[in-house]
Amino acid sequence: MKILQRLKRAVVTVEPHIPTSESEVESPEAPTEATLTCTKGYGKTIQQTFYESQSQWIDDPITSQWRDPNHRVHQVLSKVNDLYHAWSSAQTNPFGPSANMFSLKIGRLLAAVGLPWHNNQINMLNEIDTSWPFHFKSFEMGIICAKEARVGDPDALGYVSNVSGANCYCIRALQQELREKHPTRRPILVYDHFDTKVLKSVEAFFGLELHHISLSNGRGDLIRHLRNVTADGTRPIIFTATLGNANGEDDDMEMICDISDALPLFLHVDATRSFDYITTLPKRDRRQLGIQELILGMKALDQSLRSRDG
Repeated sequence: MKILQRLKRAVVTVEPHIPTSESEVESPEAPTEATLTCTKGYGKTIQQTFYESQSQWIDDPITSQWRDPNHRVHQVLSKVNDLYHAWSSAQTNPFGPSANMFSLKIGRLLAAVGLPWHNNQINMLNEIDTSWPFHFKSFEMGIICAKEARVGDPDALGYVSNVSGANCYCIRALQQELREKHPTRRPILVYDHFDTKVLKSVEAFFGLELHHISLSNGRGDLIRHLRNVTADGTRPIIFTATLGNANGEDDDMEMICDISDALPLFLHVDATRSFDYITTLPKRDRRQLGIQELILGMKALDQSLRSRDG
């Protein structure tokens, strides 16, 4: 009932321009105009943004069809607009593993008419490319901020990406941080169970040297070995850890913290498969299971990874 009441606040009238002359019908340059009337509540609608972007359209076989006022894209956009407003007014549900039905329905409608299934721009949340109106940056911001708040930093920036892209981006960011603050110290990337396919890309893209270790070895042996590999700590470590790889293996975070007590180290964690589970566990359950709390943040290179409370 609440959603219906909110939807009544917006009255949308779409009037596609009907060609009045034969030359106008034949011309590929003929504009397709639309007028929109909106009451207060929602501002711009999906249809309005669509029509306003016509000046930037490329006349390929697909987009040229959209200039036809009878093309079904106009009906589909109206349905998408209704879904958009319903989605905007819906209450945020607790985390669940199932896909959001609103987004699936929107995707099917867009795909059926020939529009891309999803294009959210590979930009930060505040970097909006106005040439493509069909993005979901506001929803992406809500997702990112909600997840970041669980790890202690609701103001961090990021964007939704695939797993390999996200890993490469974050590792690159650590490399850039080291280059800026320690330009003479060449880092080495150390790993145990991390996805080797991603690391091969990192090696090729960023020129990072890879070094595999086994965290199951004793603390003393590991630190002595890494002192040799890093020239007694003059080469900082970028440690890439996983909290659940494709084989069900994870890295010993306690041992990685021990290494950070003795050697300069930045940590990158891939928690793709376990993030929501770990970050929504009650503190009591986490302690009983021996699962450490994740805290997102930057630290000095020589600072331990351990928080003050352990």
